[in-house]
Amino acid sequence: MKKSEEILYIVMPAYNEGENIRETVESWIKILDDKSKKSRLVIADSGSVDNTHEILLSLKKKYRNLEVLEKTEKQHGPKVIALYNYAIRQGADYIFQTDSDGQTNPSEFDAFWKMKNQYGAVLGHRVHRGDGKARALVEKVVCFLLRLFFDVKVPDANAPFRLMRASLVEKYLPKLPKNYDLPNVILTAYFARFKESIAFEPVSFKPRTAGVNSVNLKKIFKIGKDSLTNFARFRKDMVTSDPKLAKTIRINKLKSFLIASSLTAMACLAVSTSPSSPWNRSETVTDSGVFLTVGTQIKNGLTPYLDTFDHKGPFLYIINYLGVLINPTSGILIFEFIALIVALIYMYKIARLKIRNRGYALFLVSIVFSLYLTLNTIDRGNLTEEYALPFLTFAIFVFLDYFQNNKTTHARVFLLGLSFACVALLRLNMVAIWCVLCLAVLVKLVKGKQFSELGRFIVDFISGAFIVCVPIFIWIVSKGALQAFLDTYIHFNTLYSKVGAISILATILFFLEKTLIIAGVFLALAYSFLDQETVARKTTRIFLATFLFAILAACMSGRQFPHYGIVLIPLIIYPFAILYSKFESAPSGREIIIVVSTLLFLLAFPAWKTTLRSAAISYSNRSVGEPVANSIKAACDYTNLKTSESDRIAVFGNRDYIYLRCNRLPASKYSYQYPISEVRPAILDEFFADISATRPKLFFVQAGYNTDRVLDYLKANDYEEIWHDGNENGDRIFIPKD
Repeated sequence: MKKSEEILYIVMPAYNEGENIRETVESWIKILDDKSKKSRLVIADSGSVDNTHEILLSLKKKYRNLEVLEKTEKQHGPKVIALYNYAIRQGADYIFQTDSDGQTNPSEFDAFWKMKNQYGAVLGHRVHRGDGKARALVEKVVCFLLRLFFDVKVPDANAPFRLMRASLVEKYLPKLPKNYDLPNVILTAYFARFKESIAFEPVSFKPRTAGVNSVNLKKIFKIGKDSLTNFARFRKDMVTSDPKLAKTIRINKLKSFLIASSLTAMACLAVSTSPSSPWNRSETVTDSGVFLTVGTQIKNGLTPYLDTFDHKGPFLYIINYLGVLINPTSGILIFEFIALIVALIYMYKIARLKIRNRGYALFLVSIVFSLYLTLNTIDRGNLTEEYALPFLTFAIFVFLDYFQNNKTTHARVFLLGLSFACVALLRLNMVAIWCVLCLAVLVKLVKGKQFSELGRFIVDFISGAFIVCVPIFIWIVSKGALQAFLDTYIHFNTLYSKVGAISILATILFFLEKTLIIAGVFLALAYSFLDQETVARKTTRIFLATFLFAILAACMSGRQFPHYGIVLIPLIIYPFAILYSKFESAPSGREIIIVVSTLLFLLAFPAWKTTLRSAAISYSNRSVGEPVANSIKAACDYTNLKTSESDRIAVFGNRDYIYLRCNRLPASKYSYQYPISEVRPAILDEFFADISATRPKLFFVQAGYNTDRVLDYLKANDYEEIWHDGNENGDRIFIPKD
C-alpha cells in the first residue's frame, strides 16, 4: 500500500476513559498505516482520576506514532485547542479531530479523506444520534444561535468528527481564547461565515457504552450561558475582519424582519375580518356558532356527542373550549391567529425549498394565501380547515424536505404523527396527505431495504399520534361518551358523505372554477417533469398523487362549501415554487418571474382588495356597535326579559349564535337541526322529545324553518308568539303561555 506524503494528525481529548481508551486507540491507530511516517495519533489526557493515563503510557510503548499530551487544562474545549496548536506546530498538513469515548466509527474516515482535496474542511453531521434526545436538542439550539449571531446555517456545529486542513485551522484558531469551551462550534461559524470551502457529511454516532461523560446537561447549560457573551465578541471580530460583513448582516436582518412582519401582517389581516375580532363583533357565522356553543357546553360540564350534538372531531371542540375560557365570543381569535401564522411560516419554508430569492418566496406565499381569503369569504372565521392548516403545512414541508433532501429527524417524524392525530381529530377526510405520503415513505424504505429506519419512522410517528389521541380518548371514555363519539364522528359522517360520483365531480369543478390558481397547479406540475433530475421527478410524482387524493377527499361530501377547499392551499405553494426555481436559473429568469408574478397577482388582487376593504370598514366601525340582525337582537332582549341564566331556550333551524349572545344553554342536545336532520331524520324526533322534557322558556324559529311540525308542536304545548319579523315564513319568537 502506497503511503501518503501528507502528514495527518488525529487528535482526541480524553477524560476518565479507562474502559474505552484501549479499544479506541487500537481502532484509530490503524488509520495511520498508509499515511506519512510523520503522521500521529495525539491524545490529550489531563485530570483523569481513573487508569486512563496508565493505559495510554503502556500503549505509547507499543505504538511509535501515538503521543500523549499531559500538561493541558482539564476541560474538553481547552484540550481540543491545545491539540490543534500542537498539530500545527509539528507541521501537520491535515488535522482530524474526534473523541476518545468510542461513539464515532473509524470506518467512516476514508470517505472524509477522499474529499480532502476538494474542501478545506469536511465536517461530520450526526443525522441519527445515539447520545439521547436532550443532547440532540442542545445541538439544535447551538445551530440556532449560530444563525442568530453570525447569520450562518449549518446542520451540525460541534460534531467530533472533522477533517480540516491545518492551514485553515491556523487561520482562525488565534481568534479563540486558550480556555474557550466550544472551539469546534466557533471554528465552524468562522468557516461558514467567511465562506471557506467546507462540506457536511453524515456520520453515525453511537451511544456511550462505558466511561464517564464529562459534559452533562448542567455543564452544557453553564457553557452555553457563558458562551453567549463570547458569541457577541466573535461576531464583532468577524465584522472587524470583513467590513462588508456588517452591511450583509444588517441587510439579512432587515430582510428577515420584513418577511416576519409581512407574514404577521397577512395573518392579522385575515383574522381582522373574523366575527370574533373585538372590533368586528357581528353575528358569528353558522359553523363557528355551533363550535363555540359546544365549547360553552364543555365549560358548563357537558360532554360532546353525549350531551350535545355536532359531527366534527373532539380536538376542534377543545380548541373552542379554550377560546371560550379566554372570552366567550372573541377568545377564539387567538387560536385563529396562531393557526394562520404557523401555516404562513411553513408555507414560506415550503417555497424556500425551491426558491433561492426570499422576496420571490414571500410574494408567492402572499399570492397563494389570497386563495385562503377567497375560499374563506363566505364562511369566515373559526373553521375546522383553519385549524388544520398549520398541521398540514408542517407535514407537507417535512415530507418534501425528506423526499427532496433526504432530511429527517426523530423529532420531525414524532411531530408528523402528532399533526396527523390533530387533523384526524378535527375531520377525518383532511388526513389525505398523510395517507399518500406515508405510503410513499414506506415504499421508498422497503425498496431500499432500510428496515431499521422504517421501524424508527413507525415508532416515532405512532408515539406522536398517541400523545394527542390517548388523553382525548381517556376523556371521552371517562365521560361514557365513546359509543356516542363513534356513532356521531364515524357513522354519521359516513352518511353525510354518501353521495354519487356526479356530485363529487361537480364539486371538483366548483373548486377549479372558484380559482384558476388551483387549475394552474397541474400546469406547474406538468412543466416540472421537464426536470431531468431523478430525485426531483420522483418527488413531483409523489406530490401530484398527493394533490389529486387531497382534492378527492375534500370533495367527497359533494357539498360545494368554499371553505372545504382551504385544505388545498398548502399544496399549491410547491408546484409554483418549482416554476419559480426554473425561471431563477434561466438566463432571462428575472423577466419571466415578473411576468408570471404579474399574472398571479391579477388573479389574487380581488381577494386582497376585498379583504383590505372589509378590514378597513370593520375597524372604522369598531365603536358603532354590533351590527346584528333585528331578530337576533329581539331574541336576546326577550330572553333577558323573560328568562334567567339557568333557564334553557331552543332555536329551531341553525342559528346557534343566539345561545352565545344570550348566555343560555340549549334545551336539547341538538342545538341546531339542519342540515343534520336531512342526513338522519330521526334527529327531529329526538329534538322534539328533548324539548318536551325540558319545556324551553323561549323558542326561536329561524326564517325558512316554519314547518308544520314545529308550529303544531308550539300550538299543542301552549306557546304564544311574542315577536315576528314581519315576513311570511320569517323569524319568530315564542314563549310558554304559563
